Amino acid sequence: MDVAQKKSSRATGPLHVHDLDDCRNIQKGAVFVIASGVSAKEFPFEKYAGVPMITMNGAISMFIGSAVKPFFYACTDLDFSRKQPELFSEAMRISQRVALSEDHIRHLTVTPQGELHFVTKASKLSWLEMFFGGDK
Repeated sequence: MDVAQKKSSRATGPLHVHDLDDCRNIQKGAVFVIASGVSAKEFPFEKYAGVPMITMNGAISMFIGSAVKPFFYACTDLDFSRKQPELFSEAMRISQRVALSEDHIRHLTVTPQGELHFVTKASKLSWLEMFFGGDK
């Protein structure tokens, strides 16, 4: 995929952005999706360290101080990196794979240590498409 140029001194030079399809079928079996909330705070990360874990936005805070690295981190909140720069930087540092929008990639201030993947928003379906399928 195309390479994105960065403007910050901490994210220098072009970054290789992988196609999300490159991740298809790279793992088989169970996966945990770690979100924020009461149940996530009690989740025994170390016990399930061998199971891939996917997290997003501020839920990355659950991994800080743990030896467990997210298999995938997705940031869908464009303000998160600006409002929580330390957490966002930690996500870029510890995650094996990172999924960001084009706007996020264009304004990165921290180079992801794992593979960087480009994601787009799904298009909104019309009422006809929702009820009768996309071919109507």
